[in-house]
Amino acid sequence: MSAYSTRIAQRLAAIAAQPQVPKPNAPTALDYDGRREERRPVFRFARIILMDRSEVGCIVTDISASGARIMLEGACALPGMIKLRLVLTGETRRARVAWQRDKSAGLSFLVERPGRFGVGGAKP
Repeated sequence: MSAYSTRIAQRLAAIAAQPQVPKPNAPTALDYDGRREERRPVFRFARIILMDRSEVGCIVTDISASGARIMLEGACALPGMIKLRLVLTGETRRARVAWQRDKSAGLSFLVERPGRFGVGGAKP
């Protein structure tokens, strides 16, 4: 064996002799951001429907069953409650604006309850 091959063999043996570091079972601070559900990264065009029925364009950048993150086309202050309509499917969800920074906003979808006024329930 050459001197080079001997050095390589010694280094590989030293690496193999190192104890293995166990992987933690619990999520670390880097893995967990406090959300109840995992969000999927997406790129979907959507429209925000405001209370006065005007619309603002946006892009959904991640989504889960309980909420979404959006990027607005322009800077505008969103009210506390909105409707989000996905352009491709036409699906509309009522949402609460959880936070907003510049052109980004986080939405928390509201649970639709049968029997409430305006949601498949009794008429006034």
